[in-house]
Amino acid sequence: MAAFPIDVLTDILRALPVKALTRFKCVSKSWDSLIKDPHFVKLHLHHSFRTNSNVKLVLDGRTNFVDDEDEDDDDEKAYSVDFDSLGNLEQLPRPFPTAGTGFMSRIFGSCNGLLAVYHNEAGIALWNPSTRTCHYLPKLTIGDMIERDYHILGFGYDVIGDDYKVVRMIDSGKSVMVYSLKTDSWKRIKDCPYQIPFSERQDGAYAYGSLHWVGDERDRYFGGRLIFGLDLGTEEFHQVPEPDVRFRNFGYKNVGVLGGSLCVFREYTNCYDEDHIILWVMKEYGVKESWTQLVYLSREGWQLTSIYYTRAIAYSRRGDQILLDDGGSRRRPAWLNLEKQTGQTLGIPGAPTTNNNVKLVLDSRTNVYVKDDNDDDDENEDYDETYSVDFDSLGNLEQLPRPFRSAGSGSRIFGSCNGLLAICHLEESGIALWNPSTRTFHHLPKLRTGDGIEIHYHILGFGYDVIGDDYKVMLLTGSGKSVMIYSLRTDSWKRIKDCPYQIPFTCNQDGAYANGSLHWVGDENDEHSKGRLIFGLDLGPRSSTEFHRVPEPYVRFRNFGYKNVGVLGGSLCVFWEYTDRYDEDHSILWVMKEYGVKESWTELVHLSGEEWQLKSIYDTRAVAYSRRGDRILLDDEGRSRQPAWLNLEKKTGQYVRIPGAPTRFTAMIYVESLVSALPMH
Repeated sequence: MAAFPIDVLTDILRALPVKALTRFKCVSKSWDSLIKDPHFVKLHLHHSFRTNSNVKLVLDGRTNFVDDEDEDDDDEKAYSVDFDSLGNLEQLPRPFPTAGTGFMSRIFGSCNGLLAVYHNEAGIALWNPSTRTCHYLPKLTIGDMIERDYHILGFGYDVIGDDYKVVRMIDSGKSVMVYSLKTDSWKRIKDCPYQIPFSERQDGAYAYGSLHWVGDERDRYFGGRLIFGLDLGTEEFHQVPEPDVRFRNFGYKNVGVLGGSLCVFREYTNCYDEDHIILWVMKEYGVKESWTQLVYLSREGWQLTSIYYTRAIAYSRRGDQILLDDGGSRRRPAWLNLEKQTGQTLGIPGAPTTNNNVKLVLDSRTNVYVKDDNDDDDENEDYDETYSVDFDSLGNLEQLPRPFRSAGSGSRIFGSCNGLLAICHLEESGIALWNPSTRTFHHLPKLRTGDGIEIHYHILGFGYDVIGDDYKVMLLTGSGKSVMIYSLRTDSWKRIKDCPYQIPFTCNQDGAYANGSLHWVGDENDEHSKGRLIFGLDLGPRSSTEFHRVPEPYVRFRNFGYKNVGVLGGSLCVFWEYTDRYDEDHSILWVMKEYGVKESWTELVHLSGEEWQLKSIYDTRAVAYSRRGDRILLDDEGRSRQPAWLNLEKKTGQYVRIPGAPTRFTAMIYVESLVSALPMH
C-alpha cells in the first residue's frame, strides 16, 4: 500500500462516499493524513459537485422517540436520504438534544457539507452529519446582541477568505453580527440598509458568495419590493437587479437557489384583481436580463402550501420537477411538475409524517346519585373522571384513574407538559403531578397558612425549566400578589417576589406554558383589571424571581381586553375582544409566530359578536391545530364545558362529540411519555 502512487490513490479516494473514507482512515497513517488534508477535502467536495454524487436531502422534523433507556419522549429528529432515489433513510444525531425541554432547534443553512443549526436557548452550531462532528459557536452576550430577540439568520462560504461565516441580524436587520469559523469569533458590521418583512422566511439563501433576502428600503413600504445580498468576502450589502415587471402591487417571497442560480417567488394582483404567483430564476448572477419566468400560477392553481413560507430547493434529477419546501406550520415539502404545473406532496418510505402518541385529555365532572342505607337522606355526589383519546382520530377512548378520587368537592387538571399532568384539589388533598401513561403520580407538599399564602383563591401554572432540568408548579393568590413556586427536583415550595400585575378573575387563570415561561393576561394596577397586557414568568433558575411583559399586538382600539392566553403549534396565542366605534363587538385570535417579537403577531381569527356563536369568550382557550391545520380546537372551561372545532376558512364551529365520553368536559393536549412524576433528588 505504501508504494501505491499518491496521485492514483487520491483519484480513487475522492470518488468514495464520506462513510467509506472515515473507515479508510484507519488503514494507515498516510491514508489518515491524506483524507484529513484540506486540499483533499476540497478535491472530494469538487468531485461531488461536478458528478452530482453524495447529494443528500436532510429532513428536519419533530417526532416522538424511545431512547436507549426505553424512555419515551418528545424530540426533534433529523434524517438524511439519497436525493435521487429518496431511499437509504438514515437518522442523524442532532447537535442539540431537545428531548423534554420544550425548546426547539432548526437547521437554517447548508453549505459544502456543513449544516448550521440554531437552538432558541443553547445557541448555534456548525454540524457535519457525515463525519458526526460539531462545533458550537460562542454565545452572543447582551452587549453584542440580545440573545433571544427576533433574529434573521444565514450561513455560507467566503471564497476569498476560505472561511465559513454565520450572519445574524435582529430588529429586521438593523443590527448585524458576523461569525467567522477561521477566527471562531463574532464581530458587528455595518447595519443593514434594508428592512426585512417578518412575513417572509428569514433564512438567507447562499449563492455566488453572498447571502440573499427580500426586503424594502428603510422606512418605506414594508412588503418585500426588492432583493438584496450580503457579500461574505467584503461584508458589504448590495441590491440585486430585479426582473422587469408590469405590475408594482406585488411582493417578493423567499429567495432560494435552483441549480446554483438565485430564484425568488413573486406574488401580485393584476389590473383585473386576479392573484398570481410566479417563480423567477436568475440564470446569470447580477444580470437583470437573465431573469427567467419558470412557474406562473393563478392563486386558485396554487394548492400545495402557503407561499409565505415556501422556498424552491432543487431540480429533480431529470429537471422536470422542482422541490418546494414549506417552512410554515404544515412543514410538508412537495414536488412541482414544471410542465403540468401540478404538485404532489413529497413521500419518503419510513419517514415520520406526524407526531405519535399525542393524546387529548378529557377532564370531566359527573354527578352521581348515592343512596344511604343507614340514613334517610340520599345525596347527589360529584365525581371527577378523566379520559384520553387519540388526538388525530378522537378514537380509542380510555378512562384514566385519577390521583384524587374526589366526592363532594372537585379536582381539576391545570397543566400538561412532556407527558406529565398537573392536577389540583386544594380544598382537601392539594396538588399532584401525574403521568397517565405510567399510572404514577406524586403529591406535592401541602402549603400551610404559615407559608404566607392564602389558598382559597388561586391561580396556577405548570411547566418545565429547561436550564435547570426541573418541572415547576406556580401558585399565585390574591390575583398574583403572593407567589409560590414548587420544584420537583427539590420537592419543596419557596416564595418568590410578588407579581407586579393584576390578573382579572374573568380570565382563564391557568398559566400557558411556551418558550420556557408561563403566561397570563393582566393589568398594571388594581383599578382597571380587564386584561390590557400579557406577561410571563421565566421558569429558568437564573430569572425565576422576575416577571416580564410580553410585547402585544398593535391595536387601534383601546376599549378591549385580552382573554385566555394559550399555545398553538408551539406559539403563544391570545384572544382579544373589543367594541368598535359603531358599538359592534369583535373577537380576534392572535398568534405570536416569533416569541417576544411584536411584529410577529398574526391575526388568525376575526369574528363579529354575531358570528361568535360557540360559547363565551371569557372561558375559551385555543388548544391545538387539527392534523391538517385547517381547524383549531377550542376549549371551554366555563359552565358549558364543551370543546369545539373552529374551521379557519369557513369561520364556523362544531362541538366535539366523542362516542362513550361525557357530554361536558374540558380538554388539553398531552404526549405519552415515561417522564417520571417523582422528585429528582
